[in-house]
Amino acid sequence: VPSKTWIETLEKAQEGSVDVFSNYVDDPMFEKTHISVPTDIKSPIVIVSKKNKRDHFIADLSQLKSDKVAVVDSYSYVNKIYEQYPNLNYVRVPNATVGLEGVASGEYDAMLCSLTLAAYKISELGLNNLQIVGKTDFVMHLGLSVKKEFEIFASIIKKVLEVHSNDEHRNILNQWE
Repeated sequence: VPSKTWIETLEKAQEGSVDVFSNYVDDPMFEKTHISVPTDIKSPIVIVSKKNKRDHFIADLSQLKSDKVAVVDSYSYVNKIYEQYPNLNYVRVPNATVGLEGVASGEYDAMLCSLTLAAYKISELGLNNLQIVGKTDFVMHLGLSVKKEFEIFASIIKKVLEVHSNDEHRNILNQWE
């Protein structure tokens, strides 16, 4: 079932019109209705800012306490960040494109995003004035969410993923780059 946005995908999954979709591992939003199937795809959550805005690497999110920090609110890892850093000035954005373009234009000071998504979007959108200025302790772990009624299918997917080594997984992923 095609969807145009991540939020639309989540809504369709909640309505039950999607049987399997890529999602964050153990997303609490779907723990009652879906089985979480982990993959080997993990990406650290990084801090993106304008080039030359900062003269040092940001080692801790508390260093952003006076900044406007864009986050995609529908990403499940964001809840953990809110819990550990409740006093940051978060600005919720609908997707990574809006957040990164906002940082590039100076509307926001920084954005929290997975390294893979940040690198891809910065390149795709030609946002050459952005750079990664820090890495957090948070990690986005991508998996699949499978409707609980398809438990056998979820089990098959898990077994297929377990059979392949990390090197085989990397080779498969590299073919998609």
